[in-house]
Amino acid sequence: MTVSVVSRISVEAKPRAIFKYLADSSYHFLWNPHLHSLEPANKLKLGSKYKTSSVLLGVRVSGKNAVTGFVADKELQIENVAGTISYIVNYKLHPQGEDTQVVCTTEVTADGNAFAFTKPLLRLLARRELQSDLKALKIAVENKLS
Repeated sequence: MTVSVVSRISVEAKPRAIFKYLADSSYHFLWNPHLHSLEPANKLKLGSKYKTSSVLLGVRVSGKNAVTGFVADKELQIENVAGTISYIVNYKLHPQGEDTQVVCTTEVTADGNAFAFTKPLLRLLARRELQSDLKALKIAVENKLS
């Protein structure tokens, strides 16, 4: 079962400041409350690979992530290719004066045996989790957390 979700948030910061938090995996713990472990934690670039352990949609997921899209200060795309839940997440940054709109487009695929609920519920849960990530990203960037 596959669902697509688009979430947006406006952040009071320039794209470069936001991209700092997206493109360095050592910052991911600050804005991804579902993340339990990540290795190696370092600056990402096209082709970077790293492993994660998260709880997504109530299921512990061990992921093998690959950066499949990277345009500095503009766009980052990450693909998770393992586990009961796989996803492609794309972050695009759109400057708007002093603010930046962050648009997160995500395609989540769940193993049919992993979930006993319908596609609309999977979409709702995916949207809720993505919005919490974006809100946490906004807080981390605007408060310059490190």
